[in-house]
Order: sequence, then structure tokens, then C-alpha cells
Amino acid sequence: MQQWDSRLLIIGNAPCLYADLSLYKHKGKVMAINEAGVNYLDRIDFWVTAHPIEFPEWQKNRELQNGNSDYETHTCGDYGECDKYWEYSAKGGSGLFAILVAIEMGFDKIVLAGMSLEGHYERYRKDFEYFDLQGKVKGLSGYLKERYGFPDD
Repeated sequence: MQQWDSRLLIIGNAPCLYADLSLYKHKGKVMAINEAGVNYLDRIDFWVTAHPIEFPEWQKNRELQNGNSDYETHTCGDYGECDKYWEYSAKGGSGLFAILVAIEMGFDKIVLAGMSLEGHYERYRKDFEYFDLQGKVKGLSGYLKERYGFPDD
């Protein structure tokens, strides 16, 4: 297993993303989920999706906006060109998938921005109950902040 600094910021594409980022100053690796990799143009180190068919278009759009391209890609299923394929059923959506990938990669201080599980993402809340993420994950807003707390560092 690769050894990283144990801190990781995972960014989703919920409307709260930039409000969340204004609350937390992260220094370390960043993992983008889905379209967040297109819309967040600061450096990303990893890009994760449970929708690999979308990756080529997202990557092209990030490149057109001059976002960095030296990130590692992760997905479930064996579709298209990706750096790492994971066995995953996609329950919990790409957000939970990203968290599980991060833990498997050795991160244990994970902060979630733009991933509140509000609105139409509420349907994924129950899937988080099947995993022991307490102490490893903190949320910056919404349901995941309520469930796992706000980062204290």
C-alpha cells in the first residue's frame, strides 16, 4: 500500500463546495469526485468516479480549463483508461466509493467538502451506516458534518 500523509480533502460537486472550502484551509492531497474534477481547478491528486463512462469528457473539459492533468484516476468496473480499478458495487454513489478508496489507499484523516448528502443525494445516507467511518472522516456541512463532526485541525 502507498504511504501518504494521512490527511486528504475529498471534494464533491454539491452547491456547498465553495462555502465548505472557505471554512477549512487544507494542506495536503486532494481527491475530486465526478464533475468536481472539472469545476475545481486548483490542484487535484486523485480523481474518483463510479461513472467511468463520463471520465473522458470530464478530463477533456478539465484540460480545456488548464487544470492539472498529473492526477491518478480511480473507478469501479473495467471501462476505459484508468490508473486503478476497484471492486465496488457503487452503493452510496461516487462519494462513498471515494471515501472507501481513500481509506484503502492509507488515508485516515479525511475531510469532505461539497459532499453534504442533502437534496437528491439524501438517498445515499443509509449506505453510510454499513461502514465504520467514525474518526476517519469529517464533514464540512450538512448530513455528513452532523454524522461525523467538523474537522478540529
